[in-house]
Amino acid sequence: MFRLVTLNLNGIRSAASKGFVEWAHEADADFIGVQEVRAQAEDMAGRFDRIGPLQGHFHLAQKKGYAGVGLYARHEPSVKRCGTGEGYLNETQTGSSRPPGLRIRRAEA
Repeated sequence: MFRLVTLNLNGIRSAASKGFVEWAHEADADFIGVQEVRAQAEDMAGRFDRIGPLQGHFHLAQKKGYAGVGLYARHEPSVKRCGTGEGYLNETQTGSSRPPGLRIRRAEA
C-alpha cells in the first residue's frame, strides 16, 4: 500500500524537539510532505536532509524564519522541478530513473 503523509511543522527544529524525527521513522511512509520548514540549507545539512530511508528534497525560503516546503521520498525522483508560473521550469535537476514518472513540484508564495 502506498502511504503519503503531510505535516505542517511550524519549524523543523521545533518539530524535531517534539519528536518529529522519531515519529517519521515509525510512520513507515513512502512520502512525507512538510510545510513551514523555517530553516536554511545549512540548518538542514547532515541533520534533516535524510530521515531513515527517506531522502529530503526541499525548496527553502531565502529569508531566515520564513516558510519553506519539502518532500521526503523513499525513492529518488527521476526529475526535480522548482518554481511556478510562465515557463514552469525555473530549475531542473535530473536524478535516477526510478520510480518512473515521479515529479516533485515545489512552490513558495
